[in-house]
Amino acid sequence: SCVVDHKSNMSTVYPVVLETPVPEPPSDNSIVDHYSILFTVSPVVSETPDPCTSPTPPQVECVLVTGNERCPIISWSAVTVPLYCISYVVVYSTSRGTETAPPDNSVETSGITDTSTTLTGLQAGSTYYVWVAAEVIGTGVRGPYSQRASIG
Repeated sequence: SCVVDHKSNMSTVYPVVLETPVPEPPSDNSIVDHYSILFTVSPVVSETPDPCTSPTPPQVECVLVTGNERCPIISWSAVTVPLYCISYVVVYSTSRGTETAPPDNSVETSGITDTSTTLTGLQAGSTYYVWVAAEVIGTGVRGPYSQRASIG
């Protein structure tokens, strides 16, 4: 059998070695108290690389802004790495930054595990710019920012 530990994401194979043959059940349908099977478990760790220590995640695409300017909903397409390895970072600012990089004075919300979030507390009448990036959980490795989207 194979057990996947989602915390370390390592696949471990446990071969079972039987010390004695498994007895056949009685043919007369009588009740058997129990069978004793003695076995030895030897862990063998596979050489499969841990997907959560993969290099930089790909760029987030298809950022969409819906809702109103005071409480917009930001959504995006999931990146193509194991979902349990990824969280997202949403960055917004009233400064334009560049098409794929927010300015230094941006507000950042991290640890988002869904592919959408709602921004609150924005000032009506102001234009905000939003970028989204994927981040490998527990490593701080962040992929490139999405194309800039605007609110307002």
